Amino acid sequence: MAFVVIISSTANLGLILLSFSAGVHTKMAGFGALSVLLQCLLILWWAESFIATDKVITIGATLSSESMEEEFRKAVNGLNKNTNSTIRFDAFSIIMDGNPIRSALDLCDKLLAQRVYTVVASHPNSTQRSPISVSYTCGYYNIPVVGVTARDSAFSDVVSKHC
Repeated sequence: MAFVVIISSTANLGLILLSFSAGVHTKMAGFGALSVLLQCLLILWWAESFIATDKVITIGATLSSESMEEEFRKAVNGLNKNTNSTIRFDAFSIIMDGNPIRSALDLCDKLLAQRVYTVVASHPNSTQRSPISVSYTCGYYNIPVVGVTARDSAFSDVVSKHC
């Protein structure tokens, strides 16, 4: 008889497959399952500390102008100065169209293709319409949205809900 423990790592190590024979279980004198679990966790912690992979978090934005895109890129690059070396933030933005259907299509074709973790939404430059199409499209894909104006904050998601 063998115990097989599969541990999924959050550091993208993949799956670690550990197999323990019945002899190991009987030698642990009553602490078998707990001891095996603790050994697995210790091995996982050790492996993650030596095989730290870089993680890139892409933040997307639908913004009103090119100048806002530049400010957004500067803000995201500023985040990289304040984080540890294994996490890097990347910015990807598009200029929001005044037509809500085109905005949703651009969001799907350009922004979501970049595998963004969250989307910052502002008003389109040519109209005062709210970015509700962005909110609904991202909501369909379970991507949190942050509205940049007080009126759009009703469409923002609670971050803790998605963590």
